Amino acid sequence: MRMNRKGDIAVNILVIMTLVLIGTALISFTLNLGKTEVSISDARLMENLGVKEKQIQFYLGDFGEKSLLSAYFASADNFESVSEADLKNNINTKFKGLVSSYPLEQEGVLKKDMSKLNIELNGDIMTVKLSGIILSYSHLVKDSKRVYLWGFIPTWMTVENSYLELGASYSPEFNVQLNLSKIGLHSFNDINSAYNACAGLGNAKQCMESKLGNFEVDVQNKEDGSKLIIIKSKKKFVVDGMLKGLEIHKVYTMRN
Repeated sequence: MRMNRKGDIAVNILVIMTLVLIGTALISFTLNLGKTEVSISDARLMENLGVKEKQIQFYLGDFGEKSLLSAYFASADNFESVSEADLKNNINTKFKGLVSSYPLEQEGVLKKDMSKLNIELNGDIMTVKLSGIILSYSHLVKDSKRVYLWGFIPTWMTVENSYLELGASYSPEFNVQLNLSKIGLHSFNDINSAYNACAGLGNAKQCMESKLGNFEVDVQNKEDGSKLIIIKSKKKFVVDGMLKGLEIHKVYTMRN
């Protein structure tokens, strides 16, 4: 019986080529396993840092509005004498009180970096700025150099040296603006200007309401010739945990 040597050679070549292809695929898979793991981890790091940034941005706006309303309502009856500097100081005090209840204890950013917080007040606009802080996040991933393809980890290899810690950090700048007019109020300067311009007029109500669109104005003439001017907000606000409407009573005496 004669052997088919050509057929045997072809089969051998086919077997060798198959083994080469399988080996190449295994090597490629091994090399790319770590790269894929790292790229996924990088995406997870940036996603978690983005979540942290949005959380802080939210609380800056939330605490800013709450502290602004609290300080504003506490000072509204004396709108003629309260300066922007006084109101700003009251807002800062209220803001620090709210930060003490900051729910994200694992972050602690606002508590730790209150010295880097700056509140600016200019007419209707309040700006809350925070910069110079560092946000960071890290987590463990498998070290692909020490983990075999079929998932077997030698008994001498501990969990600590079979994992790598990946981390990222960056320093964002926060700038949150609040507008009193959009909230439903007006600055004390605007109220004072409207009062001085309109209170002595016969149409004081219409004059003041044209200048203070968020308020309703009631003018009552008194027997002594003076006027009781009542300013009311059109909407209500949550102030120090209670639903309140703004109401300012001011007596205007006719000037000689």
